[in-house]
Amino acid sequence: FLIHSITENVFAVILLLNDPKGLSNNEITQLVGDKRGLIWIGTMQGIAIAPGVSRSGSTIFGGLFMGLDRNFALRFAFLVSIPAILGSVVMELPPALKAGFPSDLIGPIVVGTLVSAIMGIVAIKAMLKLVANLKLTMFSYYTWLLGIVVLIFTIFN
Repeated sequence: FLIHSITENVFAVILLLNDPKGLSNNEITQLVGDKRGLIWIGTMQGIAIAPGVSRSGSTIFGGLFMGLDRNFALRFAFLVSIPAILGSVVMELPPALKAGFPSDLIGPIVVGTLVSAIMGIVAIKAMLKLVANLKLTMFSYYTWLLGIVVLIFTIFN
């Protein structure tokens, strides 16, 4: 929990200090051609393996840090999640199917999967609207508070 608290607070400071200016569409095209920018954004996505770091949040930050337009960075962050999600399915589904499960659970699994997909789409649309209208500093306060709560919990337990 201590590592989780530390990464939450470090990420909160990063979000608080980040105030992107945004690039025009021509500059976005140049960035996509710039491998350093793409490597930076990919590295920021990789940092999310640390406990308490949001994959989408770190990817959005990476894009904004490189000067991408806020909406483009947000959409890009969700777009680059697709390979990670598909990779997880490819790696986890075969062993799960091989292990088997009771046939009476097929219905609840299908319903749960569909509800999760629908709610995921709703959450992404809500995040697109929220981040388009707010600065990331608002998320930094939440992240900071969560990091402090986790630290207090760790100290007293």
